[in-house]
Amino acid sequence: MRGDNLANTLFGLGLALSLGRLVGLERGWQERAAVEGSRIAGIRTFGLIGLLGGLWELLARGTGDVLLGIAFLAFVRLMVISHVAEARVSKDYGIKTLIAALITFVLGALALAGSFHRCKKSMTRHRQDGNYRRRCTQRQADEDNIPV
Repeated sequence: MRGDNLANTLFGLGLALSLGRLVGLERGWQERAAVEGSRIAGIRTFGLIGLLGGLWELLARGTGDVLLGIAFLAFVRLMVISHVAEARVSKDYGIKTLIAALITFVLGALALAGSFHRCKKSMTRHRQDGNYRRRCTQRQADEDNIPV
């Protein structure tokens, strides 16, 4: 990885972690009256969920998002199993935390996917008329293996 690409990747991972922690902060605040240890997820867990989504996006870049889709489905399954087990014990059948966790995973993935996919799409769309450089830099063209 080149230095500037590494910096962008680390920024995206930091953004994914921060978005997750922000969601976790809100969920923790909503459930602040709950008994200690009874919450399914808080600021740390949601931060890790966001980071997990970002890492899977990073790993799936060369697979056409198939790997990311499989990872998301596996995460959905894990969260549903966890939710059902928790609901049996607590008799609380609300799904807000489950939905928040799934959205956090997606936000984490989008934090890394944004510039990568936007650049690639705009360059392929504008490559014929030769003015792709207005939307992406030459470095991004080289990284995406798009011929000039």
